Amino acid sequence: QPDAVAPVWMSLRIWGWLGVTCACLFLGAHAPTIVQVSIFVIIYFLFRIAGQWENQPLVKIGLSACAVMLGFCLAAPALLPFFEYYRHSSVDASSAVMDRTAIRLPLNTLILYLFPHLSGSPTEGYEETMLWLGIGNLLPNFLERTGYVGVLPLLFAIYAIFTRRCRLVAFYGLTILLCLLAAYGMPPFPTIFGALPILRDINPTRLIMIAGFSVAVLAGFGWDSFRQLENERKKVWTVAGFWIVIALILSLYWHWVGPRWKHLDADHRTFLKPQLLMLVGSLAVSLVLFLPSVKRHEGLRSIVGLGWIAVDLLVFGMGINPAIPHDSFYPDTPAIRWLQQDKSNFRIFGKEMVLTPNTAELYGLKDARGYDCTTVRRYEELINGKAGEFLFYRSAPAIPEAFPLLSVKYVLTFNEPNPNPTLFDLVYTNEVNIYRNRQFYERAMPVFNYMTEKDPASILAQVRSSSFDPKKTLF
Repeated sequence: QPDAVAPVWMSLRIWGWLGVTCACLFLGAHAPTIVQVSIFVIIYFLFRIAGQWENQPLVKIGLSACAVMLGFCLAAPALLPFFEYYRHSSVDASSAVMDRTAIRLPLNTLILYLFPHLSGSPTEGYEETMLWLGIGNLLPNFLERTGYVGVLPLLFAIYAIFTRRCRLVAFYGLTILLCLLAAYGMPPFPTIFGALPILRDINPTRLIMIAGFSVAVLAGFGWDSFRQLENERKKVWTVAGFWIVIALILSLYWHWVGPRWKHLDADHRTFLKPQLLMLVGSLAVSLVLFLPSVKRHEGLRSIVGLGWIAVDLLVFGMGINPAIPHDSFYPDTPAIRWLQQDKSNFRIFGKEMVLTPNTAELYGLKDARGYDCTTVRRYEELINGKAGEFLFYRSAPAIPEAFPLLSVKYVLTFNEPNPNPTLFDLVYTNEVNIYRNRQFYERAMPVFNYMTEKDPASILAQVRSSSFDPKKTLF
């Protein structure tokens, strides 16, 4: 109980939990999403303090501030290097080019709260299904478009909103509303996010994770109310009203997709049918909860209701993190074995998508490329002459102008002709061509001349020039 502030150890236990929670968030969350989740946690605790404002408010504010600082300090070894890295990254430039604050979910994706795999599955594919059915195209990220929490939790969350009057229900209900309005790009949220640092570099669609968490909490409140309410008629009407609304929504969507359904191939239909069965199963379970034999045994009602929710979410979650044998995804090819024989210190460079960026490390090879949404700005400027390409070095269509600076010894191509016969010698040909760089420079070397230049743009232009020799001059 937050009221029991008199014993100091009780207060420290409550706010110490907040501190450890903040530390876990700082350490464990995806780097940009950490900001959204942390803001949500801070708002939640301010909300809880506001509810106990008359009872030692200054003590509670002080303890909350100390707890957040404790969490920050515990996470500092991971957090501070990230902040420094973020400051040197090109995220702000690429986000401006992409106009990330304008990224939004189309309203028709609300159907994914009932049919989560209508937009495909990370394991099985079929991501073009909604497009073929005429509902619309989607974001490429499955977790940023699918906020599925189960059908029965959705029912109980709505039940809590309409039957339970308390501040926590109001808080989580408002959180769901604001998160969905932001994720679906309703004004003025794009403008607000665009004006805030760091938040303008995060896809607003990620807020559906916080909305999903809030729905789960409300479902717990709703389940408690459902079990405690003695008026069975009110329960029946609530559940019936929920399914009538679902039926109307499905009728509306069928009006759109019905004419196109017959044009789907057998594979897509087979993929979609189990989802319909899960929805029918949720309907059946919600009816079973009112059977006389189930109503008389509260424990049996809990087993049926919560058991089905577990089954529903397990069936959905099976396809989120696909698994594949290591050797199938990272095969040991002859070209890789040939490169591994060279024990010197060097980098490789694959044109186009040869040896996809970030995979070379698995074979003990160093790659001049590397795909990361948080790209080092100066390196991107060295390669492209400017920053702001969100998919920087996901592929390499050409050899960059600053190639001598990359310490590349071997260039890999898909059986293409020699990119520059004056610089490269063909040394291997099989599943790929491997060319050796005649002007290969070691990773470290002495340079006996230097020039002082204060303008970063001038340095960039000179080192990217074909006449620049890194062995002769250091800027």
